[in-house]
Amino acid sequence: MTETRIVDLGIEARFTNRLAKAGIHTLEQIAVMSVERLISIQGVGPRTVEIFRHELDRFGIAHSFPKSFVKRYD
Repeated sequence: MTETRIVDLGIEARFTNRLAKAGIHTLEQIAVMSVERLISIQGVGPRTVEIFRHELDRFGIAHSFPKSFVKRYD
């Protein structure tokens, strides 16, 4: 299975850099994370999670992020 590199998505570098610093480089890594773990990364908040949820959906990668995440955590 081919992994989807975050840097190839065209997402702002500040987000990809923060994730890389935490050792996260692919959407598949994000897909198995809890929302709580993802937002515990400095600089990652509800809107960033929404961006990644959209990308996971776009690439057909299974995840457990709620569709109404931003409204729930904002």
